[in-house]
Amino acid sequence: VAEQTLKNVSKTTEVYNSKVGKLTVTTDRYKENLEFVRELAKKYGQDILTLTHEFAQFTSAARALDMSLDEQKKIYESLVRAAAAYHMSEDKTRDMMVAVTQMMSKGKITAEELRRQLGNHLPGAFVLMAQAAGVSTAKLEEMMKNGDALAKDLLPKFADKLNEVTKFAHFESLQASLNNFKNAWTDFTKASNFGGFFEKMVKVGTGALSKLTENFRQFKADIISIVVSAG
Repeated sequence: VAEQTLKNVSKTTEVYNSKVGKLTVTTDRYKENLEFVRELAKKYGQDILTLTHEFAQFTSAARALDMSLDEQKKIYESLVRAAAAYHMSEDKTRDMMVAVTQMMSKGKITAEELRRQLGNHLPGAFVLMAQAAGVSTAKLEEMMKNGDALAKDLLPKFADKLNEVTKFAHFESLQASLNNFKNAWTDFTKASNFGGFFEKMVKVGTGALSKLTENFRQFKADIISIVVSAG
């Protein structure tokens, strides 16, 4: 059990470092994005490792749209806020993010992502998208069919609409408290190199135990030799 605990500590730190490294290539932007994700996790009681991983994929897709970082952050936060407001599970939150990421990758809002993916997890998503476009739901259907519902134009407006409907939401929950605890532990292991420290301890302990085993085997052989000689 102890060994597994130590492995989990080390793994948590390694995963954290790996995922945040995907956010950006410059040091300043790295710090900015990392702080943004950390604040979101704290504000909405979400798991920081999950948010970091999703934001890395989200920003990667957004680059294809030549979308500003401020717009990216606004859209992403509106989705995180909605996930917290509707107390979505981690799986549902991930599926919602995937749907929007696919919209950005394609550059267009399609019925597949909007109705069958995003709409399955986010209440009223189709209506909100129509409101963002300033048209009826029937007109939005037509726009999507013709490829006229552009992600770059509609997603920032969709984020505004989503923020409106979650304006009075409360984000306190047992899951949020558990996530905040996990985040605090993640930050601690990263800042203190806790995993690396215990990894070294395990290596030292393993070496000492191996040496002790070797000495014991030699001692056992010596005892047997003495007994045989005495006989």
